[in-house]
Amino acid sequence: MHCQYLSLEPPVQVFGLEGRYATALFSAASKQNQLDAVEKELVKFKGTLKTDVKLREFIENPTLKRQLKVEGLKQVASKFPLSPASSNLLVLLAENGRLKNLEGIINSFGTIMAAYRGEVPCEVTTAKVCNAGFQ
Repeated sequence: MHCQYLSLEPPVQVFGLEGRYATALFSAASKQNQLDAVEKELVKFKGTLKTDVKLREFIENPTLKRQLKVEGLKQVASKFPLSPASSNLLVLLAENGRLKNLEGIINSFGTIMAAYRGEVPCEVTTAKVCNAGFQ
């Protein structure tokens, strides 16, 4: 039982509100064995928010009541389609009035997933300008 609990903890700690939601999502997706699926869905959803003006305005509009956003996002989740973990995240954010943090949560989840895969971000500085093929 103790080993199972350890597998649900993210490999890196991400702080702030976005980090708490991303960590909870990692735990939920891990329990459902859907980490990769959730990551792909969130990246796709983030891209959709950049291209779908109506959806972005719906999510960002502070004058809409939370319950209206909850119902709207349930419909979006069923049409998109999203896994239960991703869908629950959107509904929870709508219920708590935290949709403005969605992009940061998606980015934090991406950070956790990169660490989960063993990726290490790095930046290389060179003395000479590199050609396009080398970059």
